[in-house]
This record gives sequence, structure tokens and C-alpha cells, in this order.
Amino acid sequence: MDLANALSRGSKSYVLRRLLKKVRPIVKALHKEHAGSRKDRLKRGYVHRDWWSTEHPFFAGDEYVFDDLTGNVYFWIEDEHGAWQLLLGQFIAGCDARSLRIYPGAVVPSNVYHQLACRTAMNGMVQQLGIPKRFRLENGIWKTGQLIKGQSINSKKFLASDLPEFKSALSNLGIEIHHTEPGNPRGKIIERVFGLIQPKLERLKGYAGRLQMLDMPETTRRAVKEVNARRAHPSKYFLSFQQMLAEYQNICEEYNAERQEGKILRGMSPNQAWVQLQNPDEPMSRLAPELRYLFAHERFSVPVKRDEFKLPISGEYFYQMEEIWKLNGERVLAWFDPMRPESVIVTDLDGENPTVAERVVKAPAWTDGRNEKLATARQKLSAINRHRRAALVDLKTELSIPYRGHVADEETVAKVRQGEEFNRLREQSAGKVKKRRKINGHRASIGLPPVDTDRVTDEQEEAAARLARAMDEHRRRKEIDQP
Repeated sequence: MDLANALSRGSKSYVLRRLLKKVRPIVKALHKEHAGSRKDRLKRGYVHRDWWSTEHPFFAGDEYVFDDLTGNVYFWIEDEHGAWQLLLGQFIAGCDARSLRIYPGAVVPSNVYHQLACRTAMNGMVQQLGIPKRFRLENGIWKTGQLIKGQSINSKKFLASDLPEFKSALSNLGIEIHHTEPGNPRGKIIERVFGLIQPKLERLKGYAGRLQMLDMPETTRRAVKEVNARRAHPSKYFLSFQQMLAEYQNICEEYNAERQEGKILRGMSPNQAWVQLQNPDEPMSRLAPELRYLFAHERFSVPVKRDEFKLPISGEYFYQMEEIWKLNGERVLAWFDPMRPESVIVTDLDGENPTVAERVVKAPAWTDGRNEKLATARQKLSAINRHRRAALVDLKTELSIPYRGHVADEETVAKVRQGEEFNRLREQSAGKVKKRRKINGHRASIGLPPVDTDRVTDEQEEAAARLARAMDEHRRRKEIDQP
């Protein structure tokens, strides 16, 4: 019966029922689009993948996938002044796309993560597990960060002769970078891994739920209020940062040892799949220790201006070195290691004549005549960097797979020598900083201002140490003699 016949019968309720019956399926089908294009796309059909194809085999180690996970557990950190702060942090991890084996790359003690943490996680996974054929990364900072994609080649900044040879560390190793489709979590296999790890976090104290506004446990909510009100120390209710690092590592190792009955692994654990699904005809390649700098360092071509240079990454990364004034107006190559941002190796555009440059730390706007605060600011260089870089988490396993060997040709030998020179310069710079901290610590204990120089002799260090020990002994005897 059509609508005209229904109206002629004069029954309004009957007409409404007929209209709703015709309109309801259409409204239901369009409801997902009204809820948003992303939700509509996730409810549609998708391409099924054959994980066990013999025509196009997919081996363990072919592809690494990286992503970030906002923590579900509160932990606390303490600064140099003794003030604490509660954080959920950011967990940066990578997994092998075929075996689903996870690598806990880094934990960032902050509400946001940065490209230093991303590159730290990538460096750690490549150095420990081997070089993949490609990375599959998120968008955002994973796509725009110059520590990941390399420095943008711009004809206004580079000489024409530099363009063919200047490549990022990933390109030099032959690693391709692919990015997932924005707003499509189905395209990231690591989302499945995160979904299996998150329930294991519920057993930890300080668990805050996956959506804190809706499912945070009441005990955690009360503990957060009590700690933020400074009525209790956070160690009473929450894990410290170091304890949280250990828990992430334990949970990842537990996950890697569990069997999975899905279509991807078919009853194997990620550890078993990592060993059994390797390519027998083409073993993975892993960088030798003396060649790891080729991947760990990212090269930037930077101009030297006003006796310093700045790296083209987010944040204020200014560097200086001795006699840098000779390079004013010239371009140099800065070899930056995300795990050690306090110094960089500087070479010419041909990669020769290496030297080390240390990061410039901002001094307070006001200082007294002796510049004590200026020297103190330089002493706190490591503390400042600790909050900027992520803590690397090493996944300890007993697994071993065959790796390809390295042919010691002339080019490889030259790179080994270059890496050894880089390490020597870094150790020399670290030794100077350590000596300066040590002698300034002795001077502070006896009430003397810190020295603002790198030319600290062994005699000065020994004299300050003897005086500090004598003053300490005098204080102890004075305390004993007091009634």
C-alpha cells in the first residue's frame, strides 16, 4: 500500500508507522557517517592479509612498527630540589610486524613525547635486533621530525655538490620509511600489541584506567589528591620512575613469552616466531659495535654564526667548541646522537677532521660579581638533559638468530676508524666534564665558588679533595666534642 492510499484511509498513526518503517534503515545506515568520518571508516570493510603466503613471504625482521602509548599507571619523579611530580608518562615502543615481538624502546617522564625519544627507541631496536627493510611509523612528529626523516634538502642551504651525497642515516643503511594512513589504527599492527599489554598494567599500584575521567579506580583518585596536597610522599602509593621502567620491561618480556592462537602466529609466542620466521636465504644484518655510530648519529649540515651553531630540531640546541671562531661563516657537519645530546661531533662537509662541541646551557639573567650562578648552570647540564631525553629500556632475552657478517673492505675500515675517533673524542669530553664536577663538588663542600673552566689540573683536584676531607674531619670532631 503506497502513501496516498494510507492518507486516504485517514489513520495518522498508520501513516507514521509506514514512514518510520521505510526511513529507519536509511537513518541507521547513515548514523555512522553522522558520528564522524573516522568511525564510519573503521566500521567499513577492510583488506584481509595473508600472513602465511608462499608467493610473497613475510619474514620476521622485514618491518618494524613504532608508536606511542600514553601510560595507564601513575609514577613519580623528583627534581634536584627535592620536589616531586606525578605523571602518566609516554611509552615509546616498537614491534616486529611479523612476529609481533615488542621492544620497549623508551619511557618519557612527561605528558608529551619528543623526537629524541622516538629516535632513541629506533636506535635501540636496530642495534639490538638488527637492520630491517623498512619502518612503518605514525604521522605527526614521526613524519616531520628531522631526527627521523633526516635534514630537508634545500638548495638555498646546501651547495650543489653536497646534494647527491648528503643522506639521512636511515637512507644510508637502505631502510625505507612508510607512514600509516591518518586516523586508521587498523593499519598499525602495534595497536594490537598495545591492546594485549594494557590489561597487564592493571595489576600495578597507581593504575589510572584507560580513560581516567571515566574508569579511574577510586583508590587511585584518592591517592592522587593526597599526594598533590602534599599530605603524603608519592612512594606510599605509586611507583618511582625507575620502578616503572622495570615494570614495563617485565611486562614486555612476559608478553613476548606468551603463546597466541591467532591467525598471525598460530600458537607460537612472539619469541618463538622471531626465531622461526627468519628468512633462511637472507639473514638479518646487525651493525658491529664499531659501526653503530652510522645509525645512532644523525648528520646535520649547519652554518656557524657568532661562535656557535644550532641544530635544526625542535628545542634550543646550541653548541660551542674551542676555536669555533675560525669556522664563522662556514658550514660543518654535526653528528648528533639522541641518547647523548650534551655534545656533538663536528666534522667538515667531507666527514674529516672531527672534533667535539658541547651544548650551551642558558645562564640565569642575574648573576653576582663572581658568576657563581653561571658556573652552577653549567654544572647542571646533565640534569637538564636528563629531563629532555628519554630513558632507554633494554629488553634482555636469550634469543639469538644468525646474522650476516661484514666484509672488511677499504670503505668499511675507514668508517671503523672514524667511529673509533668519534668515541675517543666523546670519552675525552666526558672526562673533562667529570673532572670539573668532581673538583667543584669539593669546592662547594668547603664554601668556595665553583670554577668555570675546563683547564682543571690534577694538582688542583687533589688539593681541593684534601682540603674537603680535612674540613669534613674537623666538622665530625666538632660534633663529637659538643655536649
